[in-house]
Amino acid sequence: MIRKIFDRHAAQSSRGRRLPRALAALSIVIATVSAGAQAQTYASFDDWVAQTKVSGEFRSGLFTVDWQHIRPFQHTFSIGGWVDLQSAPINGFSLNVSLATAQGLGLNPSNPREALPEVPSANVTTLMQAYLEYANHGLVLRAGNQLIDTPFANGSDFRMIPATFQGISAVWNDVIPGLKLSAYRMYRFKPWWASGYGRADTGTSPFNAGQVPEVDSSGFLAFGADYAASGLKLTAWHYDFYSRLRLTYGEANYRIPVQSQLLKAVMLGVQGVRETDAGGQVLPYQQVSSNLYGAQIGFALPHNTIFLSYVDVPKNDGHFRAGGFVNPYLQGNYNSSPIYTDIFGMTIGSMFGVPGRGLSIKDVIKIDHLTIIPAYTNYHLMEQGVGPAGQVINGPGKINGFMLIAMYQLTPHWKLQFSGAYKQSKSAVGRISPNFLQIVYKFDKAD
Repeated sequence: MIRKIFDRHAAQSSRGRRLPRALAALSIVIATVSAGAQAQTYASFDDWVAQTKVSGEFRSGLFTVDWQHIRPFQHTFSIGGWVDLQSAPINGFSLNVSLATAQGLGLNPSNPREALPEVPSANVTTLMQAYLEYANHGLVLRAGNQLIDTPFANGSDFRMIPATFQGISAVWNDVIPGLKLSAYRMYRFKPWWASGYGRADTGTSPFNAGQVPEVDSSGFLAFGADYAASGLKLTAWHYDFYSRLRLTYGEANYRIPVQSQLLKAVMLGVQGVRETDAGGQVLPYQQVSSNLYGAQIGFALPHNTIFLSYVDVPKNDGHFRAGGFVNPYLQGNYNSSPIYTDIFGMTIGSMFGVPGRGLSIKDVIKIDHLTIIPAYTNYHLMEQGVGPAGQVINGPGKINGFMLIAMYQLTPHWKLQFSGAYKQSKSAVGRISPNFLQIVYKFDKAD
């Protein structure tokens, strides 16, 4: 079934024609690493079925945006979640299927200007995940529809159903102690609100306020390496977002223990991003040349951790977005980026996409089952710059944002969470207050 899905896509995309080759390469890797693998045995077919893993999540939430009289007040209620089935492995192979739904129960506004369609406000039922997995000796290979977790392409799980991707992934844990290697070739993307996969990204659309229009492409290729040992964490990734841009990212973080009753540790971090042109670019992506630099210091106290962060994106007139940082799959409300100053709804790459600098302070407070994260971010962003061919690029100028995230673990399975923000700027955006309140129940077969 998975092969049919990909073959159908291959007929529609010149890059997609490479998928059978990728599957062939995948089979060679599987054959190589499977030597010496311990085979799983089952007493009967019923025994194999009985060992299927069943898990999932129930969600119910209210999402609101108060535009302070600039636009109508927007609100959307939704209830739903997903059920995930993973078969017991046979010689390392297993199947995973996730069915997800989000239902408004007829409670959402009929006027589309008053609803939040990306939540979604309409009723949606979708096959969120459907992939074949091979796992052996720390290597996990997947082919199909899947939820992925990479720095600049991931589920952005801030609504009812996380975003997912269609393609092939390979993650090799503990290549040597502490080292993880990852590779992804994703062909299609399914945003929060959609029931099926498509070739677009998270640009500007009726469902999202990205900085640049949606672009159809054959997806992306990404390679990453993560290493952790003795308080040191190193990360390096490279993405080729086909037809748009190439992104190279590096980060280093170090935790220094402190023998004190008041101060437990000091954390230091630096990061950098470089974006350049990709092959076969389509408009508006052209003459991409962007740099981002970030630094962070954190102080671990007995019950909380305070972070001070700084980021700088230098202006580069004559280039795409005047040198602004743009991520094709994390635009607009999709803002789960690793940039230090990016906090719920205040993301220099996702929301703004223009040069500038930012400073943030965040306090992560943990008391028993309660986690509270108050934060403040201040951005001084470009108000006007020059893009390719003399194009005028406008920016929002100075922006202040106050954010609050709160999570309470009611039981091992039930969780109540709230996220709220208040943003103020000089531009036409003015003042915005986006909030959501959500209750979550996680379950597995043993429950």
